Amino acid sequence: MTPATRPGVLYDVDGTLLDTNYLQVLAWWQAFRDTGHPEVSMADCHRAIGIASEELVGEALGDDADDAEAVAEAKT
Repeated sequence: MTPATRPGVLYDVDGTLLDTNYLQVLAWWQAFRDTGHPEVSMADCHRAIGIASEELVGEALGDDADDAEAVAEAKT
């Protein structure tokens, strides 16, 4: 194969090539609303982007939230 026809794969890690923060914020905000937490604002979600899912839910709802898994599942 010549260099011009070789297949390749391009990975976008943590928004390096595409700014997906807004979409992540929107997905988290909708997950919180869908699971009965309308008090969590988009600003709350935005401040938490970059934190692992379980920690993000704990940050927004408190570490003793009993439905953290449901919120994370709703986000996916």
